Amino acid sequence: PPVGTLAIADPAHWVALFTLLAVSVVASHLSAQARHRTDEATARRDEIARLFDLTRDILLTTDTSKAVDMVAGYIARRFRLDGVTIWLPDADRWQRHHSGGLPIEIEHAVLDRAQSDAVARIEFDASKRAYAGHTVAREPTGTPVWLVPLRLGTRPIGILALRGDSLEPGARDALAGVTAIAIERAHLLEERKESELVRRGAELKSALLAALGHDLKTPLTAVTVAAENLTATWLDEDGRREQAEIVRTELARLNRLFQDIVDMARVETHAVERNRNGSSRRKSWRPRRDRSSRCSRVISSGWRAPWTPCSFGWIRD
Repeated sequence: PPVGTLAIADPAHWVALFTLLAVSVVASHLSAQARHRTDEATARRDEIARLFDLTRDILLTTDTSKAVDMVAGYIARRFRLDGVTIWLPDADRWQRHHSGGLPIEIEHAVLDRAQSDAVARIEFDASKRAYAGHTVAREPTGTPVWLVPLRLGTRPIGILALRGDSLEPGARDALAGVTAIAIERAHLLEERKESELVRRGAELKSALLAALGHDLKTPLTAVTVAAENLTATWLDEDGRREQAEIVRTELARLNRLFQDIVDMARVETHAVERNRNGSSRRKSWRPRRDRSSRCSRVISSGWRAPWTPCSFGWIRD
C-alpha cells in the first residue's frame, strides 16, 4: 500500500475530518483556559490565606514602638520575599522601616516621584484588581524592586518596597492596603496609650490635691486656734509666747506646702532640674510624715483621724 498518503474518496468524510479537527482545537483551548482559571483560583486562595495569616500577625502585635518594622518582617516571611521595606514620609525626609534581611535602598528622589504619582493617579484597574501607581525602581546594586503606594482610603501615606518573587498587581495592592491599615492601627494604639497616661496623670493629680488639701487643714486649724487663744484675756505671757510659736511653726509648714504645690506645678509644665552629672531628672513626690509627732493616720481606703497632732506633707525625692 502507498505510504505517506491520505486518500478520502467520499467528500462527506472530509467534512467529518475537518469537523473533528475543529472540535479538537476548541476543546484543547477550553481545557487550557480551565487549567489557567484553576491555577488562578489556587493562587488567589493561597493569597487570601497568606493575607489572613498576615492580618492575624498584625492583630497580635502590641509593641507600637516597632510595629511598622514588624509588619515588614511579617510580609517578607508570609510571602517569601527577599526584602520588604516600608518608607514613610516625615517632613522633608523618609523614614525607613524593615525587619530582618537586607533593607531596600532607594534614593529619596525616586520615592518622592512615586509618592507624587500616587497622589496624581488614583484610578482603579478592575482587571488587575489594583490601583495605579505601581512602579519598578532599581537599587544601587541594580536589583529591581516594586514600589507600591500605601493608601489609606485614597490618600497615599507611604511607599511599600518589595524585592523578590514577582507578585500579581492585585496581591501587591492588597499587601499595601493591609500595611496601611496596620500603620494606622499602630498610630491609634500609640494615641490610646498616651490618652491612658494623661488619664492616669489626672487621677494622680486629683489624689495629690486631695491629700494636700487635707494636709492644709491641720496647720490652718492650729493657726486659727492659736490666734483665738492670743486674744483671750486669761492667757498669761508664757502662754502667749507658746501660742505665737505655734503660729510661726504652722505658718512655716504652710509655706513649705505651698512651695511644694508650686514645684508640682512646675513638674506639670515639664520643668526639670539638673543633677550634678548634667542629666535631666524630673522631681518625684512621696508622702512625708513628721517623725517628731506621733500619728496613727494611715492611707488605706481613706484617712483615719489622728489621736494626736500629726504632720503630713510632700517632699522631693
